[in-house]
Amino acid sequence: MMHEMNCPHCNAKVRSEEQFTEGTTMACPFCKTTFRLVAVGDAGLSKRGEPSPLPPRAPAAKGTGPKRLQPTGAIPAIQHSRKTIGTVILLSIAGLAALFVTWYVDTVRSLTKTADRASKQRVERLVHGAEQGAVKKKSAPVPQALVVRSFESASMEIDNIVVGVSAAEIGRVRINKQESANNYLILRIQITNRSQDTIAYQGWQRSDVAVVLRDVTRKTYERASFSPGELPEGCVEESKIAAGETLRDNLVFEAPSPPYRSLELELPLSETSTFRLAVADSMIRAAKPVASLVVRPLPGAASATSAQPAGAPGASLSDAFSGKPAQAEKAAAKPSRADELALRRTILAEYRELWAQVERRSKGMAYDRGRQYKRSRRTEILNSMSEKYKMPVDDLRGILP
Repeated sequence: MMHEMNCPHCNAKVRSEEQFTEGTTMACPFCKTTFRLVAVGDAGLSKRGEPSPLPPRAPAAKGTGPKRLQPTGAIPAIQHSRKTIGTVILLSIAGLAALFVTWYVDTVRSLTKTADRASKQRVERLVHGAEQGAVKKKSAPVPQALVVRSFESASMEIDNIVVGVSAAEIGRVRINKQESANNYLILRIQITNRSQDTIAYQGWQRSDVAVVLRDVTRKTYERASFSPGELPEGCVEESKIAAGETLRDNLVFEAPSPPYRSLELELPLSETSTFRLAVADSMIRAAKPVASLVVRPLPGAASATSAQPAGAPGASLSDAFSGKPAQAEKAAAKPSRADELALRRTILAEYRELWAQVERRSKGMAYDRGRQYKRSRRTEILNSMSEKYKMPVDDLRGILP
């Protein structure tokens, strides 16, 4: 059986399975106030089991009023809920702080890795660029007049017949002892018979033979066409090659424009066999003109006599040995003003065309790389034009912009 009574201080119901006994001191489980049970009539229990009011307390000190009591039975629930809410809020703040710290650390690490990777790539690009620049400096073109080249033939053998390219020159050809007005690409071909029989050779310069010449960009070059029976000097129309002998022939094509690229030459032997030869760009060079004979005066030979030199009409004997050039040599030694202007216009036109190609190729490059590319290409163009027009590079610099 449950016994009930009201706390004399907070008026909360106090329940107990044991009976309340007179003189017992107990504490309210809600307001924690201690009180003593007295007898009925003298301050004992009431009929409802409630204790009699306690004797009045001593007056409170001045300035101290009675404490405000909370509603019956509400204080424990409110205090419990406040603690729970505070704990939840603190845990939430701690979780958010932990999430923020984790995100911040991950972001910093990611940015650090990205910066390290970008720095490493930049260093690799700089090193690669330095290596490329060193290679370009090592392979910078040298004026051909100062270089002595030894070429290896690009050759191929089919059915005991060896065909190779011994040289490639850019220059003029001679037809009926007259020099052509235009420059051509002249390929020096060697045909060697390694069989035991004599073979009949038909020249590849003939128009009815399908000969193909192209560069590495797949651009083809046509063979030069000449009148029947008027082949350039060095070209063989037909011949016989004995066993173990070598025949030399020339093939004439339109001249490629500098910078020269490697070439691929296809020479048909039969319907099923074709010679495919590679001509490296380093093999292509300008043909050296035949130097004219200049007679120098000998010591003590001022009064010597000799026949008039051939090819110098009107030249006297004393002019030939006194160091005075003939009239034809004087005219050739000093070109006219019109010839000089025409040559300057030709050089300028060719240079502008080549430089326009350089400008187009350097548009997609970085600034430093494009600048280095232009500098190297200008040097190559100057060297090739110097060799082509037989002019020093310094003179070309004075003409070109």
